Amino acid sequence: EAVRQVTQAVRGRGACQHPDGSVRFIQSALQAFTDDLAAHMLRGGCGRPTHGLLPLPVPGYEKGGITSGEKLAVDWTLCEGHGVCAELVPELIQIAHDGYPALADASVPIHLKRSAQRAVRRCPALALRLEAAPLEQIATATRRALPRGRG
Repeated sequence: EAVRQVTQAVRGRGACQHPDGSVRFIQSALQAFTDDLAAHMLRGGCGRPTHGLLPLPVPGYEKGGITSGEKLAVDWTLCEGHGVCAELVPELIQIAHDGYPALADASVPIHLKRSAQRAVRRCPALALRLEAAPLEQIATATRRALPRGRG
């Protein structure tokens, strides 16, 4: 209720629409996740780990744009939703609402390749693999990683 009251105090106060948009976003989250919020308030959390939920820089981040030329793939006929992969490489894999992994549609950056290989090796169902990324995906990632020329 306190959050709802604060959002009402903010509505219509900005010179632009950003405060109103933020208020609508918060109100939507309160409505959509009422049970989750209640569980967090009453039980002190849901017990799920929060590591890797925000894309924070990791050691080696400065090499971040350089691709390994591979991407993660899942054999959905084998995947049992253990979630080990998401714990080992949260920058590329998140657990979706259905309990199964959701993979980033991107090439594995070189600084995350070892973590990705470890996730592949530790998959209990042998459902995760590294495969060659499509050439256009590699070219796009490499162009972003290259320093811009001075001119």
